[in-house]
Amino acid sequence: MALTVIDYDSLRQYFSNVAASHVDINSFKFGDIDVILNSMKSDLSLPVLWLQVHDPVTIIDNLSDNFMGDKKTSIYIMDSAPDETFSNRQAKYVELESIARDIISKILLDWNNGDIFTRFSNFVYGPMEDIKGSVRLIGCRIDLNFQVPMRLVYNEAKWQ
Repeated sequence: MALTVIDYDSLRQYFSNVAASHVDINSFKFGDIDVILNSMKSDLSLPVLWLQVHDPVTIIDNLSDNFMGDKKTSIYIMDSAPDETFSNRQAKYVELESIARDIISKILLDWNNGDIFTRFSNFVYGPMEDIKGSVRLIGCRIDLNFQVPMRLVYNEAKWQ
């Protein structure tokens, strides 16, 4: 069944499904850094896909009344850092970067197959800054935008 990603709940649902269906991802988290730090103490099953949404929305006007909202989000694929040796950390990062590319290819496949009706764009990926808690996490970060239709109609009843 096709999914239209129009809000944070449907975005969370989509990426939760992506995480559940990828053979190398063991869990999914949604929220800010506190979600990860708190999960590190109890129920963080690694590798994890973490979805973090950035609230500002850019309004795109295509010179019509069909406005789009461009929302920014970040996806992190994280695992525990092996040890401090460069070669071991680099090998782990290469694994996580491969998963990141798998996720991007899944998004593009779903779009081309008509399984999602949201335009994802501006994919950028690379190493993330380590997260230090009860476990030290390294990972690959994917930044992307997704566009959703926005109904922006002047309502005279709201004005005096």
